[in-house]
Amino acid sequence: MSCWKQYISTQLLERNRSERISCPTLNCQHILSDEGVFKLACDDAHLTQAFRRLVTNNFVQNHRHLTWCPGANCDHAARLPAGCLVEPRLAICPLCSERFCSACGEAWHEPITCDLLRQWHSRIYDGTSSNAWILLNTQACPKCHVKIEKNGGCNHMVCQTSSCQYSFCWICLKEWDLGCGGCPDKTVQFNFPEMKIYMNYFKAYTKQADLLKEELKLVDCLQEQRPDMLEQRFGSANKDLLQQIFLTLLCCRRTLMYTHAFSYFLKKDNVSEIFELNLTSLELGLDKLAFFLHDEYNVSFSNIYLQNIRDQIKFCELRRQILIAYVKEGYDVGMWKFQYAH
Repeated sequence: MSCWKQYISTQLLERNRSERISCPTLNCQHILSDEGVFKLACDDAHLTQAFRRLVTNNFVQNHRHLTWCPGANCDHAARLPAGCLVEPRLAICPLCSERFCSACGEAWHEPITCDLLRQWHSRIYDGTSSNAWILLNTQACPKCHVKIEKNGGCNHMVCQTSSCQYSFCWICLKEWDLGCGGCPDKTVQFNFPEMKIYMNYFKAYTKQADLLKEELKLVDCLQEQRPDMLEQRFGSANKDLLQQIFLTLLCCRRTLMYTHAFSYFLKKDNVSEIFELNLTSLELGLDKLAFFLHDEYNVSFSNIYLQNIRDQIKFCELRRQILIAYVKEGYDVGMWKFQYAH
């Protein structure tokens, strides 16, 4: 019995098993019953707790309409929405309110498909973004061949290596004093056109994520440290308006993040131009809404000011829905043509 208990302990604790426990006999595929495992584990609190996690995890994994919440530090199981077996649906954790995709478990990524999102993430996680940045923003010094970063708009470069100090043109790489005195303004031609295109969309993608982080910090600061400013700006009866602004920014910026990822794969044609116009309209509307969040100069609220905020919230949500609906229509009728995807 001690051997069995040691085996169960190893499976539950040391290996952190998430699947059912099989018989330890060589080539035996028999699965141990829950009752048998519990009898061996019931007199040990740690084993009992690990066993209960195992049983619960098996139940959730084998239930077609349940899944574990992917939210950070959340161990709650969420019920999947109706129709999730037919197509991906938005799932919301009842405990932490995490919004995620019922199909792939990633953060809710409308309007990009799970497959395109996986390919987008693979470009990020395999270092493509870093490699692209290096290719676009660094070149070797023509004299000493040390890599030099271009972080400004001027094409006059000076190698910072103490033994070199070579002065040259970023465009043609000729010595600055003897060469062109500056080439005509033109884009540097690289041998990696796809990486250049990817980098533009990656920057747009991360810009929305960074803005969202800044806005979250600002909202937390206003709520915790400057409640007096909130009352001055919105009035005591409209304090929830700040939360409405942030929730709209949250939904719209997440949509824009994944829309930029979708746009990277989209082959450019007349149909995609309409899509880009819808995307730009949402971005401009969101910039106006974000202004109300950062508007420190409006210290006294008025009905007109508050109505302008509400109108902008409605406008942004409407443009978000129009953008999503247009992308969905394109999927339904097969009008989207993709590049860089496999």
